[in-house]
Amino acid sequence: RRLANMGRQEEQLFWSEKAAHAGDGWSQYKFGCCYASGKGVDKSEKIAFEWHLKGALQRQATCCARVARLYEEGKGCEKDLAESA
Repeated sequence: RRLANMGRQEEQLFWSEKAAHAGDGWSQYKFGCCYASGKGVDKSEKIAFEWHLKGALQRQATCCARVARLYEEGKGCEKDLAESA
């Protein structure tokens, strides 16, 4: 993609995605939120869960809390109350 042709939201998504793929936990949280809401990408609870889980595995606190809630609700994953605890 050429950054010169992007709007502000597209550019933010572009950099958030790059940072998420590079392993930045906060960016993994933000990128997961994009998939959860469908903001800038096709909405997918499964992909949102996967990005939040990546951040949680790095001990990013917000991702840990989000993953616990997603397991509790069964959004993007199988409902698992043991994993949510």
